[in-house]
Amino acid sequence: ELAKVSGDFTMLHFQPCRVDEIVLEAANTLVRYKNECQFTFDYETLPEKEEDLFVDGSQDFLYSAFYNIIDNACKYSSDHKVAIKLSFTDSTLVIKFQDHGIGISEEDKKRILEPFYRSDAAREYAGIGLGLSLVQKIVQQHKGAISFHSQPGFGTLVTVKLYKNFMYS
Repeated sequence: ELAKVSGDFTMLHFQPCRVDEIVLEAANTLVRYKNECQFTFDYETLPEKEEDLFVDGSQDFLYSAFYNIIDNACKYSSDHKVAIKLSFTDSTLVIKFQDHGIGISEEDKKRILEPFYRSDAAREYAGIGLGLSLVQKIVQQHKGAISFHSQPGFGTLVTVKLYKNFMYS
């Protein structure tokens, strides 16, 4: 997946993707395979029309990005819970993933998007350090942005902004 996303995206056909359905599919799949994981899903703002839930993109890649974020939130939280919230503006979909896990230090935040980087705090958990690197590349290819607000011992808020970059006819 990392090689695909790092490569030439000009040959990939983007199409309208309904983001809330992709997020829910990723969360439900994770819960099926990892029974200890739990999630809540809420709309911070309700869309006025169904089209507000769509962005132009690759459903498979967006699914992979959301799955990785939710998996990390569950993995690094002792309660294995993640709260997912969607909000909207005229041009942006914002998806927030909040956990109450181990958190990320300021020093680690500078490097967590590097391939194969694992913080000392994360080494006791399974993984190889590719998930967030993959997520970042997918979000970038979708002309979006990802940010982290975190404090060690208090959890992490991952925010993904996806810009609505197509017009319905």
